[in-house]
Amino acid sequence: MKRELEEPISIRSSDINTANWDKDIAFLKKLHKSVVTIYTFLVSSGRYIVTTYSAIKPAVEKDIGRPLTVDDLAQIKYLVPDDVVLAYVDENQVEEHAAPVTTRNGFETTDRDIYRLSTIENDGFEEQDEIPVEPPRRLLVFEFVDGKVRPEVAKKRKMTPTPRPASKIVKPPRFSVENIKKMIDKRIEKYSVALEAFRLSCLASGVDLLATLEERSKPFIPVLEQFEDPVEYMMKNSGNAFENKESGSIAKFIRDVKQSPDYADQIVKDGEIHVISRDAQYGSSDICDVLSYSLVIALKELRNITRLYSHQELALNSLKCDKTKGVIVTTSTSSGKSLVFQLPVLDSLLKSKDTTTAMYIFPTKALAQDQKRSFLELLNAIPELQGIVAETYDGDTDQEKRYFVRNNSNIIFTNPDMVHASILPNWDLWATFLRNLKCIVVDELHIYSGLFGAHVAYIMRRLLRIVNELGNTDVKIISCSATVRNPLNLMSNIFGFSSDEIVVVDKDGSSMGSRTYLLWNCRYVSPKDHKSGRVHPVGEAAHLLINLTSRGIRTIAFCRVRRTCELLMKSVRSMLETSGRTDLLSRLMAYRGGYSLEDRRRIEKEMFDGRLLGIVATNALELGIDIGNLDAVLIVGFPFTISNLRQQCGRAGRRNHDALALIIGSGDAVDQYYMNNPNAIMEAPDADIPLALDNLLIQESHLQCGAYELPIRLDIDAKYFGFSIEADATEKQVWEDLVKSRLVELEEVENAYTCQDKYLPQPSSHVVIRGIEEDEFAVVDTTNNRNVVMETVEASRVMFTLYEGGIFIHQGQPYLVQEFNPTQKYAKVARVDVDWITRQRDYTNVDPIETELYSVLSTEEDLQQGERYAACFGRIRYEAVVFGFFKIDKRDRIVDAVEVDNPPWIYESKGFWIDVPNSALRILKQKGLSIAGAVHGAEHALLSLFPMFVTALPGEVSTECKAPEKEYSHRTTNRKRPARLIFCDRKGGKQGAGISRKAFEFADDLVRQALDRVESCPCEFGCPGCVASPQCREHSEIISKVGALVIFKELRHAPLDLETIPQGPEPNLKKATSAETVIAASPVKMTPKARSSMMDRKNVPGVVLFPE
Repeated sequence: MKRELEEPISIRSSDINTANWDKDIAFLKKLHKSVVTIYTFLVSSGRYIVTTYSAIKPAVEKDIGRPLTVDDLAQIKYLVPDDVVLAYVDENQVEEHAAPVTTRNGFETTDRDIYRLSTIENDGFEEQDEIPVEPPRRLLVFEFVDGKVRPEVAKKRKMTPTPRPASKIVKPPRFSVENIKKMIDKRIEKYSVALEAFRLSCLASGVDLLATLEERSKPFIPVLEQFEDPVEYMMKNSGNAFENKESGSIAKFIRDVKQSPDYADQIVKDGEIHVISRDAQYGSSDICDVLSYSLVIALKELRNITRLYSHQELALNSLKCDKTKGVIVTTSTSSGKSLVFQLPVLDSLLKSKDTTTAMYIFPTKALAQDQKRSFLELLNAIPELQGIVAETYDGDTDQEKRYFVRNNSNIIFTNPDMVHASILPNWDLWATFLRNLKCIVVDELHIYSGLFGAHVAYIMRRLLRIVNELGNTDVKIISCSATVRNPLNLMSNIFGFSSDEIVVVDKDGSSMGSRTYLLWNCRYVSPKDHKSGRVHPVGEAAHLLINLTSRGIRTIAFCRVRRTCELLMKSVRSMLETSGRTDLLSRLMAYRGGYSLEDRRRIEKEMFDGRLLGIVATNALELGIDIGNLDAVLIVGFPFTISNLRQQCGRAGRRNHDALALIIGSGDAVDQYYMNNPNAIMEAPDADIPLALDNLLIQESHLQCGAYELPIRLDIDAKYFGFSIEADATEKQVWEDLVKSRLVELEEVENAYTCQDKYLPQPSSHVVIRGIEEDEFAVVDTTNNRNVVMETVEASRVMFTLYEGGIFIHQGQPYLVQEFNPTQKYAKVARVDVDWITRQRDYTNVDPIETELYSVLSTEEDLQQGERYAACFGRIRYEAVVFGFFKIDKRDRIVDAVEVDNPPWIYESKGFWIDVPNSALRILKQKGLSIAGAVHGAEHALLSLFPMFVTALPGEVSTECKAPEKEYSHRTTNRKRPARLIFCDRKGGKQGAGISRKAFEFADDLVRQALDRVESCPCEFGCPGCVASPQCREHSEIISKVGALVIFKELRHAPLDLETIPQGPEPNLKKATSAETVIAASPVKMTPKARSSMMDRKNVPGVVLFPE
């Protein structure tokens, strides 16, 4: 019978009697002494950052006369477990950069405006031939962590005036032999006590010491873990049991959080908002009076539906009205909107399946697949409709399958891109399908806004034009959306219907569980110093996500950008591994754009089947994809609009359960506005949905496409392209001039026009509806020789995420970028086990190249003398440069700074700009205010007003944001930026998208209204209502509200009382921005036409085009 070991006996070093030790025990002590002596001398020599098994092995073996095994070291760790580290460590975790760095003298700058840490030593290098990429190694590290040898105190010397190189000044600490020996003796004594206590326990238990020591030390032998793909790990462990340690109640979660010792009043005042539950309101008609009997039976058997909600009944009955051309349903998320566009099609198929087709159009492939699955479930439950073909028709459909779909499908699931590029140019091949088309479903209508929305609007009108030409005038349009301020106007604009042809269904009849909103403000880094800033929201979000999911509360966490998504997933994984909750590791996954199609489908299936408890996502899951029951939503940082926020909040409680929406505020100005005004979450109106229908470039491009598909007729086709020629003679003339100037008249048909030859053979191939198509870079995972493309990165993102030596995060796991090939557009990465990440160091220059137009700004008084300033429009050069990266540890500290030599990302477009008057610069300098913050805040104020004058969405127009790293530096920068308010189109290529051109026409109104808005805003230092922007990539950290006010007043020559302007620095800035980073703007080269116009303009009294 195996005997158990007695508890270790407590003894002191004086109790040890080595005379009782046999040769085996004596050898154990000798081995330990050899290890500790060699280790301590190696570390004290300064030659090793960490000590590995291979480093100490040769010397120890020579001393003890036999091989040193890992088991030997594991036995030492067993006896003194808190004093020793024995583990495999990634070489990149301990690798020191070739140029060690110090922050003793702060940051210094180079001619390229690279802020780097002062270099201690730089041996230089010679260019080498290309070396094959080796996979990262993992080192077996052996370390004592029970203290350090005390360094020798150097004697004070008289300072010498002779300058010395850094390598001579900064030396490793010196250790005396006496101090090294003291540390060795201390370690030997502690080990001897532990060994004697173990010997006595073995003696008392009657067990063999060596055999017991070998058995007991086995758990301390490190195992070289094999890296596994995160998605494959999820699939392999998806069926594993989950241990629910807490109650799944939302109310109990909130109570427990408030009672937690880590809670520091993060829930803001009035930031706990409760919305009571709502009972269902059903239609007044019997369901059998609305739908075919077979469909009623299928609904009952498959989904237990025996009654229709009131809004569903209203929508279905409205579609039966001859006058109704379109129905838009704007009820809440999870209110059964999908049935509104499934039931009419199925009902029509039951009545006439040989002459019924339908087209379902979704903005994303994932949403189309989700809705197709739901539709097929219902279709397959109806015996009479067996044989009906419902297929996907998108960019992933191969050519052979496309032929089958076109000739056999009753129902297709597609997207606007395929309608534009494939169906409409070949409409004659689709004639039978289009002639029988009973219903067109366009879901998530609020997605179609701005430039993309204008494209989709003209595509829908082109589609209706072809359908009507085929004699089909009875087709019905069904659209759904949960977040539209003016749904009637939106549907009218997209489809060209009059208001009396549209029915809006907005009174929600579905039931809803109670909902709790929590506004959670991140703690200050230093509670007593509010200028220390708030902790990063990722850490707090990770704790909350784990807290929720460990209780079985299914949660989705939304992040604004991909990097935050991955950092949150990384933090969650680290916390789960540290706390031993490995049962949750396969139940929390990230989901975002860029992942491979296969991985996205596998994650979607795990979500829908309910095997995932937590999802960390970007807005890729903001749309209505059914991912099963969700109980809670975490929103990490305020999204771009209030509509985005409500759409995300609506993802929880989708099955009428109680739900939680927890909104986590970071330190930026936008988040803090809502943290300080929690009622705005409920009361602010949904964002309006702008459409750029008057964008001439878009209008003409679709006019060419339409003329190719079917000749344009002046008297018939105006309505499809946004013109009401019957009601307005002026508009009729504009329409005729547009057609005659842009198209080619057909000789054989009067008043009929076709496309220009330059657009042939297919105009739609020249029209990219989602902006410029970017090249994509493949991220190849080489871990364990997998060589699999695990995701793709767009060209505009790649420089910020892929650089050799950097960490690329995928599913929260760190991958080292080993090779970046910009020519062949790929990067090779390999899994590593490090606790640091990298953050790129970059700058962006947005500069005008050439002035094409200008417009003189008006003033508040009619100036006969003095300066008047101009807004200019022309060519813009947008350049982004990543010049290096920081290594950041888990405490957000910089541990290394590395330079890289990636090529810049350069984009040419069109834009407009206004140079800041020198008088404003003088005032800002006099008052000690941040000029960069003033320019930055003024740009934000103008940009926020664009939607009032021109259709623009977040990301379609950009400006130059001011980076804290540069502005807070105390060193003078060589990269001084012009004092200029500048904006450029981010889409449309070199010709731009027309947004900046249109905004330029309203430059005077923009400046006037920006002044009014900033001056009247009640906030103290800046908010989303004046000079802070949710789209700012630098989180609106460098903004000066009072500085922006000075700029606008000077541009308008408005009265400015200098006594009322406070002395800087601004309280909202973390520190004074003492370095000069902004200088007066210089004139920009002008086209001959603009120069001629300028010379004529000089005759006007008081006009100065540039603030010289």
